[in-house]
Amino acid sequence: MSYLLDTSIAIHLRERQSDIVQKFESLREPPSISVVTQVELEGGIYAPQADTEGRREAVDALLEILPAIPFDALMASLYGEIQASIGANSSTA
Repeated sequence: MSYLLDTSIAIHLRERQSDIVQKFESLREPPSISVVTQVELEGGIYAPQADTEGRREAVDALLEILPAIPFDALMASLYGEIQASIGANSSTA
C-alpha cells in the first residue's frame, strides 16, 4: 500500500520532526505527495520570517525522496465535472 502525504505531514518532514520522520522511515514503500502539496511547500519557502535559504535546501531534499504526482488538464476537467455534479460550483470562476 502506498501513501499520499498531505501538506501538513510534508511540512513536519521538512522540519525534521522526529516522530514523523521515524514513522516515515518505517514505511515499506515510499509515499508520494500531490503537486498541490509541492506548490504549497514551494510557497512556504518565501513565507515571512522564514529562513529562505534553509527552507529551499530542505524542500529540495524532501522532493528528492517524495515524488509529486502530476495533475494534468484531463484531471482538472474531471475535477470540474465532479464538482458540478455535487453542486459545488454554484458560481462561475
